[in-house]
Amino acid sequence: MIRRRISLDGRWEFYPDPSQRLTPESLGREGTARTIRVPGPWQAQFDDLRDYSGVAWYRHRFERPDEGPGIWMLHFGAVDYHTTVWLNGQLLGEHEGGYLPFEFDVTGALRRDGRNELIARVVDPGNDADFLPEFTFAEIPHGKQSWYGPIGGIWQSVYLERRAAVHLARLRITPEVPSQQAQVRVVLNRPSDEGLGVRFRLTDPAGEVRDERVTLQAGAAEQEFVLPVPEPMLWDTVSPHLYELEAALVPEGDDSAEPLDILADRFGMRTIATNSTGHLLLNGRVLYLRGALDQDYYPDLIYTPFTDAELEAQFAKAKHMGLNCLRTHIKITDPRYYDAADRVGILIWTELPNWQELTEAAKRRAHETLLGMVERDWNHPSIIIWTIVNENWGVDLAVNAGHRAWLAETYAELKARDPHRLVVGNSPCFTNFHVVTDIEDFHNYYAMPDHYRQWKDWVRTFASRPPWTFAHAYESIEAWREYIRDPWNPQPRQPAAEVRRKGSEPMVVSEFGNWGLPDVAKLRECYNGEPWWFETGIEWGDGVVYPHGIEQRFKAFHLDKVFPTLADLSAASQRMQFTALKYQIE
Repeated sequence: MIRRRISLDGRWEFYPDPSQRLTPESLGREGTARTIRVPGPWQAQFDDLRDYSGVAWYRHRFERPDEGPGIWMLHFGAVDYHTTVWLNGQLLGEHEGGYLPFEFDVTGALRRDGRNELIARVVDPGNDADFLPEFTFAEIPHGKQSWYGPIGGIWQSVYLERRAAVHLARLRITPEVPSQQAQVRVVLNRPSDEGLGVRFRLTDPAGEVRDERVTLQAGAAEQEFVLPVPEPMLWDTVSPHLYELEAALVPEGDDSAEPLDILADRFGMRTIATNSTGHLLLNGRVLYLRGALDQDYYPDLIYTPFTDAELEAQFAKAKHMGLNCLRTHIKITDPRYYDAADRVGILIWTELPNWQELTEAAKRRAHETLLGMVERDWNHPSIIIWTIVNENWGVDLAVNAGHRAWLAETYAELKARDPHRLVVGNSPCFTNFHVVTDIEDFHNYYAMPDHYRQWKDWVRTFASRPPWTFAHAYESIEAWREYIRDPWNPQPRQPAAEVRRKGSEPMVVSEFGNWGLPDVAKLRECYNGEPWWFETGIEWGDGVVYPHGIEQRFKAFHLDKVFPTLADLSAASQRMQFTALKYQIE
């Protein structure tokens, strides 16, 4: 049978529930329905809910699907953070986690004689630890939500899909370039009582087709096979060659039968590695990263990316600027983002969203999210690096040996599960360090031109592989204070017991930069008025990053005596930013 997918994206009813009084039965009686766009977080769609964390309800009605064989699955791409789902009054189940997909078998709950009613209750935890204590914000992966505001709701697509009762859950494709083959793990939704056949059709980037047939053993939920990929056309940033693999599930011994299920995915033949001389190697060739940090936030729907065409255009512009890599910052993004990167040919360094306190609950959630991220995004050739922790957020690697041990264990497990990519344990900055890593990276910001000498000296010291990039032992608080007074001193230090340093890790300055002002008039034109986020940031640095009122401050500080207009000041700041970045890079 051929799968049939019905998109449920579009307009849904929406009910904020700050008092947590609503129930599936009382929706519409006690609450007043708003209209919300799915996918898209509620903070992006309602001015009065920009900072709202708590409980909200969704309701959507749809016509009965066509009759036919098989089962119907209800799929959610991602919902932040905890979701409980009902269909026609029947509880389907729950899901915890804000970044990964989940689905339910709804065959028995669907109405075939009228409209169906789908209800989802979503909990978006906030900073109040007494409110919904089972979902303490500090203990859940949340990324930059602690900086840029909360994200709640259905932010990736929702659909119904008819599939065979026993169907292909996923294809996990691992390229093996030296041996000119690919390992394919076929995963079923459940074991089959009978043996099944799988017909593979591999289409190479030039359109050439190869067919293979294999047998799935009875009772097996998954099985691995080897597919030849002769003279592979390699995926890289210049020629992002993609292969397409289609798997058709068929009854064993009956090749003429109609397939029970068909699933396809794309992959690339490429390798990423390091060598003993401290270089990154893409397909065996030395790779120098020229990257930018991508917060993966969007003007319209914040977390939800814009169209595939706009994603491709964004990546094409990045490549036109000379970039070959984007570091998707502490967020597991929509798979469409990685799909576009695969097509365009830009490398992705992606990261686990951080938490704030490394409790046992945080460890469990981080572990589940990390493994789910790797499994979901396994087939993307663009992804070459995973990061577990960014800048010590959610851990204390400087003085907590238990946290260092946890990071080392997590790194080892991740490398065992995915030895085909590079892993950064902690991507560090001032006052925190590496424990074990495949890349010896570091973050440092110096404003230019004020501190150009310090930047030059720091880069020279960093390039010498100083002891301070990895965690070291402190005999006393005074020893820590001495380090703080002179952090870039390359004097020998005693490494912490958990440190595993090879001394050949490629060295990367993975964060640096300078500020530049946007053109406020163009922002107002884009948003048809003042952007809503102009009212954010007042709590940072005594309001120095608070956008609202910038025109008044421009005149109050007499900057209009130097620059004819605010736009001229913005243009001058951008020229300075460009010059500073050029100096730092060169």
